[in-house]
Amino acid sequence: MTIEEITKSPMFRIVKKGIMRKYPWVKDMEVDTSEPLEKYKTTYFVNLTIDPHTLNEMEDLGGVSPFINILTDNGYSFLAMFFRNTDKPRKIQLEMEDDIEHIQSNDATRQFKLDKRLAIGEYIYDPKLTPPNKDIPTDNKSVDN
Repeated sequence: MTIEEITKSPMFRIVKKGIMRKYPWVKDMEVDTSEPLEKYKTTYFVNLTIDPHTLNEMEDLGGVSPFINILTDNGYSFLAMFFRNTDKPRKIQLEMEDDIEHIQSNDATRQFKLDKRLAIGEYIYDPKLTPPNKDIPTDNKSVDN
């Protein structure tokens, strides 16, 4: 399948809508293009663009990492990279992974099954998503504390 075929597929759209509805701090979901789609036999990885400030406010994660200003160049495999408290983000990440699996294996969506399963590849922070009243920290203090 091509990236366009994946993103236009009903399963991709259902997963994207479900994740973005349940987790409003997820702002976008795209197919990971950093590696060839054929590299993995059973999985298409998707990258989630997130707003860590909104997630921190919703889940009281102890503040956004003071290093968030250097976390904008790449995606990260672990949601906890963006926060001071790492336990809650790990639980949220596992819950999201379970939700994606559940959506794909649900009887109502099984008819839209792709040739490979979708799974989270990386979390991406886009500094343009920083709320106007939040500054990106440049020292060791979190903006949300």
